[in-house]
Amino acid sequence: MNTHTTPCMSKINRRGSSLLLILVFGGLLMTILTSGVAVYGTTVLRHSKIISQKTEARSIAMAGITYYKWVLQNNPGDYWDGNPPETPGPYVHEYKDKLGDVIGSYSLDITPPSEGGGSTIITSTGWLHSDPNQTITLRGTLSSGSFVMPYVIAVRATARLYPEMTVSGKVHANYRVLCNTQVNNTISAGRAASGVYGTGGPQSFWEYPVPEYDFVGLKNDGVAKLVALGTAPDGMLIPHSNMEGGRYGWHIDFQADGTFDLYRVTEKGCYCRDLECSYQYCYDIAEEVFFENRNIPPNGVIIVNDHTYISGVVNGRVSILAGQNSNRIIYIPGSITYLDKSGDHVLGIFGRSSIFIPKNVPDIMEIDAVIMSPSTYSIHRRQYSTQYADAFRSELNVYGSLIAYYLPLPLMQGQGNLISGFLNSSFTYDEHITNNPPPGFLTTETGAGFTLEEVD
Repeated sequence: MNTHTTPCMSKINRRGSSLLLILVFGGLLMTILTSGVAVYGTTVLRHSKIISQKTEARSIAMAGITYYKWVLQNNPGDYWDGNPPETPGPYVHEYKDKLGDVIGSYSLDITPPSEGGGSTIITSTGWLHSDPNQTITLRGTLSSGSFVMPYVIAVRATARLYPEMTVSGKVHANYRVLCNTQVNNTISAGRAASGVYGTGGPQSFWEYPVPEYDFVGLKNDGVAKLVALGTAPDGMLIPHSNMEGGRYGWHIDFQADGTFDLYRVTEKGCYCRDLECSYQYCYDIAEEVFFENRNIPPNGVIIVNDHTYISGVVNGRVSILAGQNSNRIIYIPGSITYLDKSGDHVLGIFGRSSIFIPKNVPDIMEIDAVIMSPSTYSIHRRQYSTQYADAFRSELNVYGSLIAYYLPLPLMQGQGNLISGFLNSSFTYDEHITNNPPPGFLTTETGAGFTLEEVD
């Protein structure tokens, strides 16, 4: 008897097989989806937990900052968390929640200001005991006061801002300001009638009359403070170069490793003022002899009792009171730059006499410094004969602040023609010095400033 599958039975078998496949693959898909949702849910919960732990760790770190600000308010000068002076950190404290249960800790590192002034840095790292690997570090910077002259340019007499000058920051003159360039901040003057005038602007930034600054007091108080710091055991006093076989002063050349090379200047280079060479300016270094490499002193203040040449790359915080003896001049024979412009590096140059840029300098020159010469002309370059190819230079860029009796021309002119100096110049205020000026430079007594940042 022959058997065979009818067409109807084949269709039933195919339908059954299809249904079985649908059930199998549907079950697998459902399992995958269920697992994926579970994994996603777990990931979201874990991520939310991490965010919550970091938020709590940040709150704990902030508690450390708040605690140490309170310590300094109630016990100024305590940089060791109540321990004997110079006791090394970090200083660890437990942190309690609102119920009084210990749930975490914060670790404090305190960096005190130098004796010359500056900022106290509070570094606080917070974490939960339930997950000590999730840490947050905050850094608070507490300044003892603001820089007494927060201007990119401030002069006792008249300031002249020409179209060849780019100025970024506030400008002040006790007398008048000629403004023939565009500015981005306040231009103020002491004179009531046309205190600020010219073709520049915007004129909405012009303010006059305003109270005058006491430049004589600024000089006297500034010198007195720097002398006290420079002659202290952790300052540095460099005597007249004659005592060490020199003749024309010292050359301080800052090094990127945080030190400086000290040279004795033994011969000066002299160059003619005019084609007839009726007068010479002897401002350049012709010969010098290496003396020694030195570290920046602990309080950051150096006094030089002689002519002083300053150049190099500044790594650290340092101030130089130069020309301490009468008629001793400061020269800047090359660019002075900071290792970086983070605010960790600053140079203060305080002159008792003139400050000159010699003839042999870079075509594009940069000076990063706070320059104070309250009783004399400020930094400038003499007029040299056109017989020299470098009689004038292309560009001078000053980053910091310039405070002086007078602001000379950025370029020298003879009978209407450019013959010497810098063709263009820029003056940019270093915002970091507002609450963290160079060591020993005067500050106001209006209270402390505070900044906070997350570093980890």
